[in-house]
Amino acid sequence: LDDLIRVKLQLGRIPGYTDYEKHGKFSSSTVKTMFGSFHKARLLLGYMPKDDWSVDKVNEGDGHWLSGFVEGEGCFFIQHRQEGNGCEVRFTISQRVDRIDAIYEVCRILGLSFSEIATEWDKGKYTKAATLNISNLPILIFRVIPLFDKFHLRGKKGEDFKLFRAGVKVLWHKHITGGKRYLSPQEIKAIHTLCRMSRLIKKPFITLANI
Repeated sequence: LDDLIRVKLQLGRIPGYTDYEKHGKFSSSTVKTMFGSFHKARLLLGYMPKDDWSVDKVNEGDGHWLSGFVEGEGCFFIQHRQEGNGCEVRFTISQRVDRIDAIYEVCRILGLSFSEIATEWDKGKYTKAATLNISNLPILIFRVIPLFDKFHLRGKKGEDFKLFRAGVKVLWHKHITGGKRYLSPQEIKAIHTLCRMSRLIKKPFITLANI
C-alpha cells in the first residue's frame, strides 16, 4: 500500500495497471494477490486525501505538542455497537469553547477542516464545549495512527491507543475487502476481546501487562 501511495504521489493521479508496472516496486500480480484485484487497490487509493499531507511533514514541535495534549485531553474509543457484532471506533478531543484554539491546532497539524469541530453545551454544565470527533476510517488509518506511531503516547494512554489501533485495523481490513461483508468469526472474536480490554484498561491500576 505504501508503494501504491508513492506512485500515486509521483504521478499526481491514481496509477493504472501499466503505470504501476512501470513505476512500482512490485508486480501488478502481487497487488492483485494482496487486494483481490488491481481495481480494488485503485479504489483504495481513491480514499487517500487529495492534498499532500504526510506525517513526515509534521515537525517535531507540533508532533510532540499534539502527543502531550492528547495524553491529557484525548480519548480513544472502541466499543460494541448496540446492535449486531460490529463496533465503533472514535478519536475524540473536547475542550471548553473558550479554549477552542487548541482544537484548531489539532486540526491544523492533522490537516483537517475546521468544519469537523462541533460545539454543544456540556451535559449538566453551563459551559459550551468544542469537540473534535474522528471516526472516518481513512483519516484514522492514514493520519491519526501514523502520527501517534511516530510521536509516541506514553503510560496508559499509549496502551489505550494500541488497542484502538488494533481495532481500527480490523475494521479497515473489512472495509478494503468489501465494506458490506459481515465480520468473520475470527474478526468478531478479536473485536470482542479488544472492546473488553479497552474497558478494563481505563480502570485504575490496570495495564495491558495484567489484563
